Amino acid sequence: MVEKVVLLFNEVLDKRFEHEGEETVKIFSKHITKMIAQSYKDSPKELSFVLKETIAQSIALEIENNKDTMVDSLYPIMGSMVSKYVSQAITELMQNINTKIDDGLSIDTYKRKIKSKMTGVSEMELLIKEGGKAIISSLFVIQKESGLLIAEAQLQDKEVQDPHMVASMASAIKDFINDWVNQHETQDEVQILSYGASTLYIESAGSVYIVAFLDKDPEYELRSKINAFFASIVSEYAPFFRTFEGDDSAKEIEKISAKMQKYLALQQCKIKPHKKQNYAKYFGYGLLCLYLIYLGYRGIIFYKESSLESKVMEQTGQQVSVHYENNHIILEGHVSTISQLNQIEAITAQEEKYPIYNYLSVSQKYLIDTEIKRLHTKLRLLSKASKIKDKELIAQNKILSTRLEDTNNIINKIKNNLLLETYSFEQKRDKIKMKIASSLEKVFEESPFYKVTYQSLGFQDLNLFLAGHSKYNMKAMKVLQNNFEKYMEVLEAYSPYIERIVIEGHSDSRGEEAENIILSKKRALKVRSALLQTKIIKMYNMQSLLEIEVFGSQDIIKENGVENPNASRRIEIRFELKNNEVLEKLNKIIK
Repeated sequence: MVEKVVLLFNEVLDKRFEHEGEETVKIFSKHITKMIAQSYKDSPKELSFVLKETIAQSIALEIENNKDTMVDSLYPIMGSMVSKYVSQAITELMQNINTKIDDGLSIDTYKRKIKSKMTGVSEMELLIKEGGKAIISSLFVIQKESGLLIAEAQLQDKEVQDPHMVASMASAIKDFINDWVNQHETQDEVQILSYGASTLYIESAGSVYIVAFLDKDPEYELRSKINAFFASIVSEYAPFFRTFEGDDSAKEIEKISAKMQKYLALQQCKIKPHKKQNYAKYFGYGLLCLYLIYLGYRGIIFYKESSLESKVMEQTGQQVSVHYENNHIILEGHVSTISQLNQIEAITAQEEKYPIYNYLSVSQKYLIDTEIKRLHTKLRLLSKASKIKDKELIAQNKILSTRLEDTNNIINKIKNNLLLETYSFEQKRDKIKMKIASSLEKVFEESPFYKVTYQSLGFQDLNLFLAGHSKYNMKAMKVLQNNFEKYMEVLEAYSPYIERIVIEGHSDSRGEEAENIILSKKRALKVRSALLQTKIIKMYNMQSLLEIEVFGSQDIIKENGVENPNASRRIEIRFELKNNEVLEKLNKIIK
């Protein structure tokens, strides 16, 4: 029964509204008014939430249909609100500027004052420029004719609460102001409005308005970027903008909103294009810095060595060599007297705190002459003593004469011993050299690379290097290495007597001699590096024996009076015996 009565009641109400609508509205309006009033008392928030969408749509529709009327109605509110926010913003800006100008203890203040004096720009203008660039918080696209919001994009933390209403109001206000401007015979259009704490930048483009919400007035550069971005959207979607009738489900709206949202995200994140890192360049810079640091270090060492040598020369008149090596100082050279030797060491110790290795030497002749002078001086002193009896003088003279004879005998013995020791060592060294020569001749009996006269290896027919180049031929280098290992197998047995293994670098006579010297040095160093990798050198730790000598084109090879350039571009390897053993024995004899 209830269902049937309700259906019947609905039918009666429908017919009533159709035929007698005004009377029915009057009846229901009395009760609806009371219901709204009671709801406002009981729960105003819920009532506001229910009516919000209806009121907003009604206002938007009214703005769309009656822009002039709505502007007249809203102007007392909007005008005062805009004036209020603009006045407040200007007041706050002036207060901040005055505070910064009055802050006399800030470094930035002095920088700004200097810049103001140099450029002629006032401090206030510089402070305004220091405010930073404007940030876009929202972007709207609004149809001119209808005032409908077509597309929007907003930052999450700065969203506009009712974009449809704000879009309609901004469109209506812009039209109202521009109509007033046109009536006063001017061609300019209003592009910047204030809305609350935001600045609206409005650009007219064909059938739409483009609105950007910013936190401050945009500079010319930012406005140009906004215009360029909107121009790309308008050129792509102009037909859609002209035919838009309020369908929010159109695919174009989603694409436009996505583009505008991406534009805001790029601006907010300040995305910059990723530059590919040139690690090779940074590595090169690092090596250059290390090289410069090394040169600086070597320059300091050279300066300290030169300064110390100059100081020794000034104070003693002796020219000696000073070297800094492994946190100690080496003194080398010859001095005239023992006192000068001690004086130089004292000067060095005063200048530097490093340990001193004193290798300065005094000649043997000086030592002997000094002793003879000392004895003669003593003899003269004794002869002048008038109080000494003649017998005592004669006895003293005999003693002194005997000492002089003994000294001469000692000197002669030293000379004889030196000659004997030198002769003995030379004989021993010659025997060793003959043994080495005999062994080498057996090993290299049929080898074209062995030179019997010098007991050396010569690779003039190997074509090891091309003209003008230091890069060697790999096959030729293998031959050189094999012969070198045979050579070293013989010398290894006599290693205690070997002073060094010399690698000689030679070039042909083409080009400047200075360039030939450099080229032959590079070749000798390349060969030394290759020989250091041989098994015998590594096995017996003979790396320190390998040294190079450079000859350039000083010793070219001629055949029938004409140079053979291929043979001149060669490497020769020879050995040298030690002389240290003789020197040690001579030092013992002198002591």
